[in-house]
Amino acid sequence: NSLIGWDYFKGQLLPDQAEVERVNPFDWQREFPQVFAQGGFDAVIGNPPYIRIQALREWAENDADHYKKIYQSASKGNFDIYVIFIEKGLSLLQPNGKLSFILPHKFFQADFASPVRSIIAGGSHLEAIVHFGAEQVFSNATTYTCLLFLNKSPKEFLKFTAVKSLTNIEQVLMSIDNNEPHLDFQTAMLPAPYADGSEWHFSADNANAVLEKIKLQPLKLRDVTIKIFQGIATSADKIFVLKIIKDLGETILCFSNSQNSEIEIEKGLVKPFLMGKDVHRYEPLEAKNYLIFPYIFEQRNAVLLEPKDLCKRFPLGWSYLLDHKKELSQREHGKYAGKYFYSFSRPQNMAEFEKPKILTPEISLGTNMSIDNFGFFYHTTKVYSFVFNPNQKERPEYWLGLMNSKLLWFFIKSTGYTLRGGYFTFKTNYLNPFPIVTVDFSNRDSVSRHDRMVELVTQILGLKKEQPSTPHEKTQVQRAISATDDAIDRLVYELYGLTDEEIRIVESR
Repeated sequence: NSLIGWDYFKGQLLPDQAEVERVNPFDWQREFPQVFAQGGFDAVIGNPPYIRIQALREWAENDADHYKKIYQSASKGNFDIYVIFIEKGLSLLQPNGKLSFILPHKFFQADFASPVRSIIAGGSHLEAIVHFGAEQVFSNATTYTCLLFLNKSPKEFLKFTAVKSLTNIEQVLMSIDNNEPHLDFQTAMLPAPYADGSEWHFSADNANAVLEKIKLQPLKLRDVTIKIFQGIATSADKIFVLKIIKDLGETILCFSNSQNSEIEIEKGLVKPFLMGKDVHRYEPLEAKNYLIFPYIFEQRNAVLLEPKDLCKRFPLGWSYLLDHKKELSQREHGKYAGKYFYSFSRPQNMAEFEKPKILTPEISLGTNMSIDNFGFFYHTTKVYSFVFNPNQKERPEYWLGLMNSKLLWFFIKSTGYTLRGGYFTFKTNYLNPFPIVTVDFSNRDSVSRHDRMVELVTQILGLKKEQPSTPHEKTQVQRAISATDDAIDRLVYELYGLTDEEIRIVESR
């Protein structure tokens, strides 16, 4: 184990031989005395393993704890082991030595990687990055990677290259190395990142300048929302989530995937439940599923119904849950065995669902947000919701226009985590930093722009509800939607004070 030395057994006079064989420690200085007599290695090159700490703990609990003690890069959260290899690799270099790894570029923004970013930026070690975006380098695994080049001696600037295509990877890499122009990549020299562990956002065009301009807004999305939260995790959606067939009055006829059959269940025990595929840009929300919800609200807190109350109030639902007691009890290695076998695995944010909110799919190509004005819908973990502060006077339609704009998509693409096919994740930590323009209700121009946004968004919401009966009508409606959408984007650019050139950069992305 090249990450663990004999200090692992410090304080043990006779280490357990079986543990020594399992850990298999490696003493770099003892194995390479001539190298370290000259200050270290000239180069460290590799493809470190990508293993999350949760997986590591399943077979090497003590190793994981040891890493946290001896490596700064392992000091925060559920780290991935490749960040330790970066720190270790740097420590093995001579004063002018170089390190080159291929590894996930997620560590540019991930919270767990802030310590390793501090190590790299603190020593100005960053020399070059070749960023593959969503392009897949490995044929047998889906990974989003980059080439990281570090230098033990400080560097004031870094060479950043964004690769657009891997069709001819050998030629692309040779052109990058020789500083030759090529259609499949863009390159720029950028200043070294700050040494505070903050997120890294690099671009090979002028996107950074636009990004810095919109960041001048004093408030972020986190400042105007109560929270941005993920949907309900049951760890048994196949049982808890039922497909709607027919409303029978007091009961509902549904289809259960777990039983592969129709069941009847009380209406009072279920909530309308949205899946990721049910949330689309400005479109009316419609639940095609119900969620069995064995909770009641007491003083805004969700409280699990007692078995006797569940049986008395909802006998059909109770009977169904009992039929699945074995599967529900066995969840997460038997964690839910016992009296409350029907509880959700993560019953959080439950009171927030019944508030007005904006919803987004977790993974999306472009912004695909819609609105729940009455707090009617619950949703899966593949959907995130925003609940805005009640002291914000802006209308929900104003927020929806900002959230569905090309500017938010530009921000997510510039700061977020890319996936195959150009998709991005719309999770809380990627949405929270989005700079927000609030409305000064004492200023006539500011109010006018707010009202214009509300008018345009109301218009597009109405257009999305129309059901044209002929191809001609469908074309007309689609043209009206596109024109309104463009008008919303122009208004957003005006709110943020973007110039024509800055708008061009946003839209080219």
